[in-house]
Amino acid sequence: GHADNSGDAPLAPAQQRMWLVNRFDVAAETDGGDHIAFAVDLPRDTDLDALRGAFADVITRHETLRTIYPDSGDGPRQHLLDTVELDLTPVDAPADLDDRMTEFARRRYDLTSDAPLRAALYRTTDGFTLAVVLHHIAVDGLSLLPLGRDAATAYADRRAGETPDLAGSPVSFRDYARWHTAVLGDETDPRSLAATQLAHWKQTLAGAPPLLELPTDHPRSNITTGTTAQVAFTVPAEVHAAIDKLA
Repeated sequence: GHADNSGDAPLAPAQQRMWLVNRFDVAAETDGGDHIAFAVDLPRDTDLDALRGAFADVITRHETLRTIYPDSGDGPRQHLLDTVELDLTPVDAPADLDDRMTEFARRRYDLTSDAPLRAALYRTTDGFTLAVVLHHIAVDGLSLLPLGRDAATAYADRRAGETPDLAGSPVSFRDYARWHTAVLGDETDPRSLAATQLAHWKQTLAGAPPLLELPTDHPRSNITTGTTAQVAFTVPAEVHAAIDKLA
């Protein structure tokens, strides 16, 4: 199909879930559970004008980076903004830069009005540190490679005094969301694909426990913090082989 860039679009099902979670506690200052954050160290001779221009190029190319999700009488909608302005004025890095960037990464989005991309630039003794935060409603892990590639290409072109050739995509995520909504249909219609799939899983999962009681060494917390850690362990070869066979 061809891209339909006119008017607002519905949310894809996964976006509806994230939007609802985001709206649960609108007074909260931090969230972070659906945030994708990373930081990049940049050399002292970074061309900041080219960097700002490259971000503008990427935001122009990828509609999802300038989409907000306001509520309406028919539920949330994808609404496309003409542009999103990022403030990449460098500020001196504080002594607790890691903590400051963690706060920046966890700062809550209001998906009804905030674009899903934000960035901050810190001046360090060796150059700069660029912190970027994206909301999962607009990107996933696989999005980071093309995003980084486009940003690097646009930066190199602009630093060389050339206009980046980042053509818009022939199909947008709004097109996908429209298609997804049409395919699934209305779940209140028993003949729709959404209704038949829901019925299948309600029957298949009937009687399943709400929580798997696994033998863990720490009690399960009642509060989801989103905090992560790395744990190193070794799986014996025979266990790996048995898991592989079962899978």
